[in-house]
Amino acid sequence: MLEALINQSNPQMHVHGVEVDQSMHKYLSEEMTLTVIGTHALCSAAARAAAWLFVYPREVALVERYVHELGDSVEKIVWLGPQMDWPDYEPIFKKRKDFDFSVQSSADCGLAPYETLVVIEKI
Repeated sequence: MLEALINQSNPQMHVHGVEVDQSMHKYLSEEMTLTVIGTHALCSAAARAAAWLFVYPREVALVERYVHELGDSVEKIVWLGPQMDWPDYEPIFKKRKDFDFSVQSSADCGLAPYETLVVIEKI
């Protein structure tokens, strides 16, 4: 639903959703959805994207693969998830010397008290 809301509020931005199961895309049109063959698979189209949005990712290893295998051309990454999960993901971005990140708490941007938003940008 988040991808659909972003597309609706800013039609010039082309946000695609990537899922394993096509039926997960209840709010995005078919042309704005991409599927991968499993939770371990990368979406090759991500290599051409200017920005990525990870919302409640479940696999640290998968995010790490995206960042290290396809992350050379991405300019911005947004990570949104539980505060308690961020320490597992933070080392992924610290390894890349070409990224800088800022962590935003719920007080900064209207999230639930247990959530964290991190904006990672290419330096």
